[in-house]
Amino acid sequence: MKYIAAQEVNSAIEYFTGLVKSKNANIAGAFFVLKYLIKTNYDKISGGDIKSKSPIPIQLLGAVFDSNEIGLEGGFLYPFSLKNELKRSNFYNYKTGLGQIGSRFKDTLDNSLVDHFVDKIGDEDYRFKEDYLENVKKLLEQKIELKHLLVWIYKFSSLEYEEDLSDENGYYFLREKFIEDFNFLEEEISALFKQEDRSIKTSDSEFKGVSFRKGIGNLLNNLDIKIEDSADSPVNVYNSFISKSEIESYIMFNGDSPTKEYLLSSLSIKGQLILYGPPGTAKTYTVLNKIGPDYDEIVSIQFHPGTSYEEFIGGVFVVGDGMNFKKKNGVLLDIVEYAKEYKDKRVLLFIDEINRGNITSILGESIMALDRGTYEVKLINYCPEGKEDYKLSIPDNLHIIATMNSSDRSISIEDKAILRRFFKAKMFVNYDVLERYSECSALGFEVSTFLRNLNQKIYDELKDPDFQIGQAYMMPSILKDHDKFVWNQDVFVHIFNEAIIPLLEEYTVGAKDSLHRILGGQYDTRIYEFDKLLEVIQKGILKND
Repeated sequence: MKYIAAQEVNSAIEYFTGLVKSKNANIAGAFFVLKYLIKTNYDKISGGDIKSKSPIPIQLLGAVFDSNEIGLEGGFLYPFSLKNELKRSNFYNYKTGLGQIGSRFKDTLDNSLVDHFVDKIGDEDYRFKEDYLENVKKLLEQKIELKHLLVWIYKFSSLEYEEDLSDENGYYFLREKFIEDFNFLEEEISALFKQEDRSIKTSDSEFKGVSFRKGIGNLLNNLDIKIEDSADSPVNVYNSFISKSEIESYIMFNGDSPTKEYLLSSLSIKGQLILYGPPGTAKTYTVLNKIGPDYDEIVSIQFHPGTSYEEFIGGVFVVGDGMNFKKKNGVLLDIVEYAKEYKDKRVLLFIDEINRGNITSILGESIMALDRGTYEVKLINYCPEGKEDYKLSIPDNLHIIATMNSSDRSISIEDKAILRRFFKAKMFVNYDVLERYSECSALGFEVSTFLRNLNQKIYDELKDPDFQIGQAYMMPSILKDHDKFVWNQDVFVHIFNEAIIPLLEEYTVGAKDSLHRILGGQYDTRIYEFDKLLEVIQKGILKND
């Protein structure tokens, strides 16, 4: 188990102390509670839901007690109101305990928040004002360093993670969790927060409420805070546990790409799954490094135009001097027999680039066996040695996962009988992973920004999201230095000339004007000097930054 390091919490206390002097700081804090409950100014919430659902965000944002304690009185302190001269009135509803905090927050909403960033609709519904964001900016008076707010909110959380968690991963995982928990939009993040420090240390030692209250120190002198153990209490609604799968999904995936747990769930439901998406979106990496470790045995095969039924199912092959013949099982039958023999093992068959082979021909009559259940298929073209009555069935402990590039339209899977027997999950370009793991000072620009702008231009011109370029194109192994991809000018020139431009030429074959519009100018030759290339991409691609 991991926890936020004590030094990070103490640093957050120091940061927020004296940061905001406004007497309306607690009103700004209430905005964050409402963001947990209302996503946009188009959504609304009832007063009853505010009473029942607000205790959790109030505790996340303001509790001075951990999940093993109950704050009976004096337990809610928003970070925006910390200052050296802190008085009792700076606490939110100082005398209110957990059991009444929802009702008190609803009263505050009616009495004061409606004057700032909330409208009351009818008798019981509430919605953000159209100019709510500008009002919150005025209340905060300055942008908040996001790192310190993340530490403050999740200071008492337990992280189900045994492996080392890098400081950067600590930050990005909590950032994504905060965005999801509190329903923040990108425009709100940009308007309210700075992100200059993107590292959060974790520790093996749990951070306790008593340590936090001690860290506040003189700010809490003479305040009668009442805390008791929460072991058997039904009013402790504070949720401080974050699962390993949740942490990994925040670290490894971005945007709309499915998490590891989601993909494993898909396999358990259907038995077969195709990962598809633009080239370079980490499909193969996800199978081998994320999905594969959950299985006891994994067998891989890559389909290509020459892949045959005999290789995949089985056939008769010439042996020895060419005068003898022998039956031989293919990849599928071998792994099926293995899975049936070792029923206690989880087995995975990985088919890379499944659409590059003639799938109908390769699978033959075995397609029906993919329906699982009690389906048994008599193989017309082949039966294993000594098993003339052999019928193919796929055991429950064998799953099949495949990958395909969605931009390969000329070799797409057209056979609906095959597609019906596979779930399909789409992978998207992950810009955050580029931003997180790229060191680009030698280039003078961020490769994440370069790729985002380039993909936007590709979409604007071709009107198809599948014709994009994935993050793997900008993560060449030669640049890997520990946990960073350290860019140099020479490698960028090669990547641009020999990977990106050829792919764009394939996307725009026969339409040079489209290629020129994507690049922002003519580029019919290659530019081998970085400075000259930089001029081209600054004018044609980076200018949207």
